[in-house]
Amino acid sequence: QNFGGASENTIGSIAANTQTGNSVNGAAPNLRGLGASATLVLINGHRVAPGNTDGSFVDISMIPLAAIDRIEIVTDGASAIYGSDAVGGVVNVILRRKFDGAESRAQFGSVGTGSMHDFQAAQTVGTDWKSGSAVLSYQYFDQTPLSAASRDYLKSVPLPFNLLPNQVAHAAFANIDQEIGPGVDLHGDATYSHRSTNFVYTSGGLDIGFTPTAEPSKIDSYSASLGGNFKLPRQSELAVTATYSENDTSQQEFETPSASPLQFVLKTKSAITSLDANLDGLLLDLPAGSARYAVGVQYREESFGNTYHFPVRNNTFYPSRSVDAGYVELHIPVFGPTAVSRGDPALEVTLADRGEHYSDFGSTQNPQIGVLSKPLPGLSIRGTYGTSFVAPVLSQLNPIPSVVLPLPGYIFNPAPGGTPNTLAMQGGNPDLKPEKAKVWTVGLDFKPPQVPGFTSTLTYYDIVFSSEIVAAGGSINASNIFVDEAILGPEVVQRNPPLHLIEQLI
Repeated sequence: QNFGGASENTIGSIAANTQTGNSVNGAAPNLRGLGASATLVLINGHRVAPGNTDGSFVDISMIPLAAIDRIEIVTDGASAIYGSDAVGGVVNVILRRKFDGAESRAQFGSVGTGSMHDFQAAQTVGTDWKSGSAVLSYQYFDQTPLSAASRDYLKSVPLPFNLLPNQVAHAAFANIDQEIGPGVDLHGDATYSHRSTNFVYTSGGLDIGFTPTAEPSKIDSYSASLGGNFKLPRQSELAVTATYSENDTSQQEFETPSASPLQFVLKTKSAITSLDANLDGLLLDLPAGSARYAVGVQYREESFGNTYHFPVRNNTFYPSRSVDAGYVELHIPVFGPTAVSRGDPALEVTLADRGEHYSDFGSTQNPQIGVLSKPLPGLSIRGTYGTSFVAPVLSQLNPIPSVVLPLPGYIFNPAPGGTPNTLAMQGGNPDLKPEKAKVWTVGLDFKPPQVPGFTSTLTYYDIVFSSEIVAAGGSINASNIFVDEAILGPEVVQRNPPLHLIEQLI
């Protein structure tokens, strides 16, 4: 259920979300087509710092493939447990643990037409002893660009123009586990990734001329976590983990083929520090089976640093926020196992709720209820209802305009009295509130016992957003701005602004 999300060849904005561009050739999942910002990406169950030049999505291309053990996916609204961003679902990347031995990987790929090729190599070593284990992995990747000139259907595209950029990436991963006593396990892991990429394209038109442009980027990603698991009575377990994650991006833009003139240098830094505690186990025994529970608390700090270096000025923005959260989940069997449920409860109910307080916009509460029934052999009927939300990306809160353009009158449609001199601004809004969503899901899962290995699934979902965050330019025809002035109001179209505001904007 992953729609077209961000990938290395995404040009412009990501599908279903005009707020998210992909200028660093990164990659991001997009569950149920709601945009990358509505899919929560975790590593080992914990949040990691978002990438891109605006901190708008977790760049999964920075995760070394050789370090991945498996990927778990929840295709449902899950803010009742995981909080912000989990509207379309959750992607949890589980890294390798308890590996004993050595593994070498190598891959080479090319294209039938053109000169593009890529190469990947990785080495993983691990050792497993009676009370613990350790894993170390390194991965290298090198890709040459794919030019539009190698595709016949793109003969009209002005060159140079790369369909795929050149990329060079290094990534390393380390993990260690150690049992220090009966029922007490400590673990730690760390990852480092570096990717250099360069996107070359030609922009413009016949009326203004064509400009070959290069946008080289360098991305560094760091993460480390340290935690412990503690076995408790009544099949309970306490997990405590501290995590730090950081993503640094540096991007330039200049006219090719030389590195002059330099248009701008953009440097960003996003970071997350979090402390999580989760307790789950057996709540009580009911006639229909065992009721289980899970409770958890989290404290995290999120920050984003953004500095534009222009030839004539700099624009710096460093917002941050803190988040306190707590959740509870109950798994309750209503009707016990029957002959057709094959040992599982015939009817189960799940209740969950999570509350969070953000230092910038306040509190949010998101409950969820789920039902699972097994009325016939091999047939499961499931349904959920809950609310979810997406917190504003920190870069969207910037009160300083990112672009101020003086626009000539001929780009506007006729307006009463003629079109005046106009300054158009693009930028953030420090008063943004979170997006909210109501999520319904119902589905059937059919696994006939007579046909081992056969599975058929049918899912219907209905997701309704409110207070969705969009750019005004995405919903307004700029050429009609003065024709629609009475509809848009004085906050959008400001007549006769004071001179000091004009000077400040310029």
